[in-house]
Amino acid sequence: MITQRLLTRPLTVNRPLLRRAYTTKAPSAINQSIKSDHQALRDAYRHYEDNKNEKKEAQMWANKYIHDLARHSVAEEIILYPAFKTMLGKRGQEMAERDYEHQQVIKEIAFQLQSMKAGEDGFDMKFKELVSIVELHMKEEEEIDLPALDKGTTEADGHQLAEQFEKMKSFVPTRSHPSAPQNPVLQAAAGLVVTPFDKLMDQFRTFPSNQEKKVDE
Repeated sequence: MITQRLLTRPLTVNRPLLRRAYTTKAPSAINQSIKSDHQALRDAYRHYEDNKNEKKEAQMWANKYIHDLARHSVAEEIILYPAFKTMLGKRGQEMAERDYEHQQVIKEIAFQLQSMKAGEDGFDMKFKELVSIVELHMKEEEEIDLPALDKGTTEADGHQLAEQFEKMKSFVPTRSHPSAPQNPVLQAAAGLVVTPFDKLMDQFRTFPSNQEKKVDE
């Protein structure tokens, strides 16, 4: 089972150096961008939980979660993880390798979920499985990876990465494609092929309106 495979290699295995205390400073722009996306995912799932007895509403929020997760994950793989490698040396290499591995597991589960519909047998359980793994991954990024990046980079670096990250989300797929290459250059090229189709199919899916997104926020 995919979840078991991930849990046999805990998120913090072989990362003792990353648990040292970091000096306190304001979060960088890229730190804030990543955390903002994380919160949007948490909000989407909360709305799904609040509306899961209404199939139409539940499907809209599930669609949003899948859509936002796909864009966020690929943008991280193309922009954030290469930055770990180039800016943080050996420690960053380790961070990136582990995060790529986690993202692959996440994509595989998301791929299964996006072929299902809200209200179907197994949908809610599969969504919970995905969210539990994503939450572990996000927590690691927020508590370990992003503080390490902030410590090893300048404020200007953070702004540049944030700008690149936000721009990249406009050009990447909106659905999970676990067979896509993880090499940033190849992944970006593959995205140019599949993204137009993903966005075309999004026109036939329902998403929360801007007004609905503001409810309870």
